[in-house]
Amino acid sequence: MMSMIDNSDEVFEKYDKPLLAYEEFVQRCSNFASFFAPIGSMVGDMNRSKPVYQSCLADHPELAALAAELQAYDFYKFDIDEKTGRPIIKPPDPQRPVMLRKLYDAYLLIRPYAKKKQDLPI
Repeated sequence: MMSMIDNSDEVFEKYDKPLLAYEEFVQRCSNFASFFAPIGSMVGDMNRSKPVYQSCLADHPELAALAAELQAYDFYKFDIDEKTGRPIIKPPDPQRPVMLRKLYDAYLLIRPYAKKKQDLPI
């Protein structure tokens, strides 16, 4: 009996999305930023263990330094009030445009390694 993993081309859809322009990427990057959630966070560790990330890291060691910088930045525009559960909008961060550009640089490195839709959370 063949497992679903052995036949991944039929189980998963091919990644055929075009490369996003910076302006479009910025509008949709919140899920991609999860690759750079802090070490020890389940979603960040899970995304960084994906073959798409590991293959890119193997070919582009400079991704490690970029990832460390991105992991230290909070890409979320809001927090949740623990008492009320309501969102709290954060004040504008002057570093955000610079960090979004660095996040896009990471996307440009990783994107060519995506083979299936499930490879990139964007």
